[in-house]
Amino acid sequence: MEHLLARAGAHHLKLPLASKNPLVMRRNAAALIDIIRRHKIDIVHARSRAPAWSAWSAARATRRRFVTTFHNAYNIDLPLKHWYNSIMARGERVIAISQFVGEHAASVYGIGSERLRVIPRGVDLTAFGPDRVRGERVVALATNWRVPDDSKVIMLPGRLTRWKGGLDFIAAIARLGRRDLCCLLVGAEQHAPRA
Repeated sequence: MEHLLARAGAHHLKLPLASKNPLVMRRNAAALIDIIRRHKIDIVHARSRAPAWSAWSAARATRRRFVTTFHNAYNIDLPLKHWYNSIMARGERVIAISQFVGEHAASVYGIGSERLRVIPRGVDLTAFGPDRVRGERVVALATNWRVPDDSKVIMLPGRLTRWKGGLDFIAAIARLGRRDLCCLLVGAEQHAPRA
């Protein structure tokens, strides 16, 4: 989607922000400090843990506002994991994508209501409204995906990763014991981030 950003007049800058390597994270923080100053950025928004550490460091160094978005109720079994995840609770404002995630963030990390905002993820129905899906498209997809005629379809859309509940979906369908269902897991593969 970089070409769409460029067409809209936005600048897209690439950094290896997915890396959990402490040296790479330190270099990313230094690069972000430069970017923040050069582009006169006022707010730094982190949406993932590894990038958040670099972004938090850069925001502190430049005295900019820091905001985070909690996308999950992250695993906290080990003390080091709890600490690593805690970066998402350090935003001046912390956005949670659901009430469940918000309650988790508040109870596990002590985020008060003055900083926590629940903003559910949604779908733009003007772009993805059911009335925009034509019958011929449904028939073509059903044919391409080999969906049997007259079967009931249950779909789990999302990245094909264990985090999105694909195994739970399969187990739930198996427990139903029905043969009249066609189940679809639709999404892109999860690729391991590169350092």
